[in-house]
Amino acid sequence: MKFEQERSEFYIYDLAVLEKNRRAGVATKLIFALKPIAASRGAKVIFVQADYGDGPAIALYTKLGQREDVLHFDISTD
Repeated sequence: MKFEQERSEFYIYDLAVLEKNRRAGVATKLIFALKPIAASRGAKVIFVQADYGDGPAIALYTKLGQREDVLHFDISTD
């Protein structure tokens, strides 16, 4: 559950496909396989991030879902 919204999310922390296996639908199939699992646990969305400049990931996630522009901060532990 999220505290700032009344919904649950599944978060894909890192989705990477070996270069030799790219463009074969592997990431799409993994995401589609996760959808019923997330739904069965009450999640309304699957949340994934992409970095600026990672065109293939941005294109994939744009095709599969709704883009949200957010701020991300790295806070040093020093």
